[in-house]
Amino acid sequence: MRGQAQQAEGRTQDREIQASELDDLRPGASERLRRTILFSATGTGAVLAAVFWAIGALKDADSVERIIVPILAVMFTALTLLAWRGRLRGAELGLFLVGSGVLLERVYFTTGNGRPGLIPVLDAYELLIWFPCLYLFAFLVFERRRALFYSLGLLAASLFIVRNWLLPGRDAIHHSDLLEFYIGQLGCLVLVYIFATVKTSFLDAHRLAVNLRTFAETDFLTGVPNRRAITQALEEEILHCEHAGSQLSVVLLDLDHFKQVNDSHGHDEGDRALRRVALLMDRSRRQTDVFGRWGGEEFLLIVPNLDLPGARNAAERLRHLIANSGRETRCAVTASFGVTTYQPGDDLGSLVRRADRALFEAKEGGRNRVVASAA
Repeated sequence: MRGQAQQAEGRTQDREIQASELDDLRPGASERLRRTILFSATGTGAVLAAVFWAIGALKDADSVERIIVPILAVMFTALTLLAWRGRLRGAELGLFLVGSGVLLERVYFTTGNGRPGLIPVLDAYELLIWFPCLYLFAFLVFERRRALFYSLGLLAASLFIVRNWLLPGRDAIHHSDLLEFYIGQLGCLVLVYIFATVKTSFLDAHRLAVNLRTFAETDFLTGVPNRRAITQALEEEILHCEHAGSQLSVVLLDLDHFKQVNDSHGHDEGDRALRRVALLMDRSRRQTDVFGRWGGEEFLLIVPNLDLPGARNAAERLRHLIANSGRETRCAVTASFGVTTYQPGDDLGSLVRRADRALFEAKEGGRNRVVASAA
């Protein structure tokens, strides 16, 4: 029973570690952008519908407008609530359908109204503007094939509405104008599709570059920055100290008797111990601190804007956490710490060597302890 409980606890710790890694690497910007687009579009639609409702009441609008505009206000508000509850895909599809419905109503009104004058001309220009807007929205939020299907469906529905104008015997001017309109819309749709293809290729290349950089700078086992990444971070902090005269401390820790852990409990338990230590370091550090796996069972912690006594206290707290964390598991470990602080003229090599000497003294002094060295 005790062994099963230990294994269950180990699996729980692994899930916690994996979850923390995902929190660090998950690109939440895409969903936030979708929410922003939806809230902006649906909120604007609700406000505009309310404004048109008020204007229609003042100018004594026809019965159709008095019914449709309030319904649109309610629908836009419902889509806003849907997006707020996280149903982004449903809100996106609903917004496209509502916008398409409004546009098709405008098509019907414009082509079915034979009034001469400026207003029909303005209505026709409104159609020219809003068709491409819906194409862009479709390709922005949907996959390319689905966006193309929705856009062609919108064009087909509008063509069904104005089909009477394309019959033989109609006014040749209207006939040719409508043909030019639909040819232009198809051309616009092709251009939007090309732009969406280029955008997809660019995003794929950018995503690949980000993934490659993440793999190059992340330790595969623990999910924390590797030696390459932590070296670059330390070099940047040293340059900052040289120019700003700020304080910088470094903590180098090494797990005690780690070879015996692997020999006695197996490499799986040793790997779990490394991940547990990485998780403890991540949870206990300040937001400005940077840490990573230096190599093997060694970790390096960069502590900006903290003097040597403060860094020693931080290392002591971390030592207690590591020593107490594994008591209920099969693989309890301790760690030894070497702490040093930046001195004028230090470079990365001298700073790490001094921390390594302090770590050696901690090992020679009995392990599971902290040794601080200013110079």
